[in-house]
Amino acid sequence: MASDVPPTSLERSVRLAQKRLGSELSRLGEAGVDERIASASRTPPPRASFVSAVERRTFGGQCAIVAEVSAGSPSAPAWHAVEAAEQCVEGGADAIALRTDLESNADGLLQLQLVCRAMEARNIPVLQLDWIMHPLQVAQAKEAGAAGVQIVASVLGDGTPATHDAILQLGMEPIVEVINQKDLDIAEKCNARLFGVHLSVALALPNAEARNLATKGLLQSLPFGALSWIGVASMDEARKAIAYGADALLLKRDMLVLGSQSVTEILQEVRYLASGDD
Repeated sequence: MASDVPPTSLERSVRLAQKRLGSELSRLGEAGVDERIASASRTPPPRASFVSAVERRTFGGQCAIVAEVSAGSPSAPAWHAVEAAEQCVEGGADAIALRTDLESNADGLLQLQLVCRAMEARNIPVLQLDWIMHPLQVAQAKEAGAAGVQIVASVLGDGTPATHDAILQLGMEPIVEVINQKDLDIAEKCNARLFGVHLSVALALPNAEARNLATKGLLQSLPFGALSWIGVASMDEARKAIAYGADALLLKRDMLVLGSQSVTEILQEVRYLASGDD
């Protein structure tokens, strides 16, 4: 799930995820899959909650900050992702997100497990970003220690409610990513609480202004009581998302590692914007 996957490459990304999932299902067999899911259901849910982290900020009139981390490169050791997560939390991040799809991360589940273990001591929720299509993937995320997983309505379609329910049944928090009104309608059918925009699927619009207007329109269309999580790749996008009423921001990895500012400086600047004092 490379950041901002354009619509033209979405199908390719999903096919790759389906192939990986199919191999895992075949390896485990039906009985093995059922046992894995049942075992995960018996595991206590993570102590840290993403909803609680967001609500702590929104109750104070602020916006929660989620930092996307990774080991840095396909050849980098998995523990580099832990170092990145710790740096972001020390800089003020309220939660951590990690992409585990093959395009982004060859050893994603290992990195997820290591990051979750490190963040558990800090009571920081960790969120998995991947192409979730089966309860087995949710079980794997819970085993690793993730507080929540993102599902993409445009990928799952009418299967979104069932996947959403499977996540809840395993004691985790589902975030439903939407890109249009059709997706919103699907998400509302499953009484989704957490909505994501621009997390993994780019809005298929010709320019930044059109994308900003679409993001604003989606936020304004969310049901009462819903929480919104918006992906941003620049300070300008962060400023606009906050102005539109985002409850939480996903600071994408490129925003954190590219440019002259340190991760701490970027997080502090976004925190100032998110405080409502700008």
